[in-house]
Amino acid sequence: MVRPAALLLALAALAASASATTCSPGTWNQGGHCQACQSGYQCPDGINQYMCNAGTYANSGNTACVTCPVGNQCPSGGLSAPRPCDAGWYQDQVGQSSCKNCPAGTFNGAMGQTGCCACCVGSFNSQQTQTHCQACSNGKTSPAGSTDESQCTGPKWTSPPTCTTPSTATTCPATSQRRARSNAKAKRSCPKFGQKLCPILHGRGGSECVDVENDLESCGGCMDADPSLGGGVDCTQISGARDVACRRGKCVVTRCAPGYQVAEDRSTCVASIQLQTGAGRNKARAHAAFVRSHL
Repeated sequence: MVRPAALLLALAALAASASATTCSPGTWNQGGHCQACQSGYQCPDGINQYMCNAGTYANSGNTACVTCPVGNQCPSGGLSAPRPCDAGWYQDQVGQSSCKNCPAGTFNGAMGQTGCCACCVGSFNSQQTQTHCQACSNGKTSPAGSTDESQCTGPKWTSPPTCTTPSTATTCPATSQRRARSNAKAKRSCPKFGQKLCPILHGRGGSECVDVENDLESCGGCMDADPSLGGGVDCTQISGARDVACRRGKCVVTRCAPGYQVAEDRSTCVASIQLQTGAGRNKARAHAAFVRSHL
């Protein structure tokens, strides 16, 4: 007959033996047996497993939780994989528990995106979380990133704009198309200062006089030559730009899409860097004030 005291000692020894079992990282001690860490958990010490927090995830056997990547969300703890943002939504930061919605005037048509595209010239979008933009009626034009049909006030285009992206797209479509020109048979010289005789790239051919000092689509020169060789630039195709103008033959960006900010020389939009400190925020405000004062 086993005495109670001896039984208690045996059980204590068994428990001590189980707790003393050393498991490798990525596994944990379950009753004296090493088990692979479950999906959604991390096992850094080989003793216990710990659930991953929202904004992170983990496959089975992980020693640490993985930060949720851009274009994805990790809305709750214990996830085994990140969840791509739906079309019409985006996420440009890591470690996030939710996606951001594409604001009015923008769209994206694919899952897992890190930003939204500005509506093309000649289209608009008045709603959030949209996968495409609406074309202006009667072939009229509007600025890139328009948020209402009332902005469709420009001259007609040769064809309605196509402002959509395929399901696998990772880049935005070109925001502009060429307008129909009436002076296809322009003279070989242009009468006004700042104008240049340029070939018509769409339509029946011929040439036209273009104000390369101010023309938004042929800024600085004709579009049939490389900019480095004296050709022009289509300012409406600057990535991330919401408001842009051509001034003295140079593209000038005044406003960018969410996730971007105006570059110091105001010629492009650059990816925003999240400012964590008060000094950083004050620097950003000072830069914005500088841009406004030079418009």
